[in-house]
Amino acid sequence: MLADIRALSSDEFEGRGPGSKGEELTIQYLQDQFRSAGLEPGNPDGSYLQNVRLVGITADPQMKLSVTGHGRSLAPKFQNDFVAWTKRMVDTSAVDADMIFAGYGVQAPSTNTPWWRTRVRTRPRFGKRFRNCSKSRC
Repeated sequence: MLADIRALSSDEFEGRGPGSKGEELTIQYLQDQFRSAGLEPGNPDGSYLQNVRLVGITADPQMKLSVTGHGRSLAPKFQNDFVAWTKRMVDTSAVDADMIFAGYGVQAPSTNTPWWRTRVRTRPRFGKRFRNCSKSRC
């Protein structure tokens, strides 16, 4: 097993990332190992492989967030002041909703959950946690 780990973790396999040369090398290596172990393919097409759709989601580094209220506007910078992403497979995403401050990362000691999950009971809103934020700075 150590030989397999050394082979698969070698620089030749380039991290084995999906869609890379390393992935192709990994697939071939695994198929060769299955054959040499006497394993028969299990798919109806007689192969060891099963096609799976993969989706890559990358946040647009130019995305903008604006926060307005009480006659003021804020324009935090993506990755410095906020991070946002979606798991939805769409070209664009937008949110226009009320926002509540969701704390400083404080955990409720009795349940080890964020305090706001145990105390905030309002209609659905867009929650936001600020990075690098202390009570005196936000």
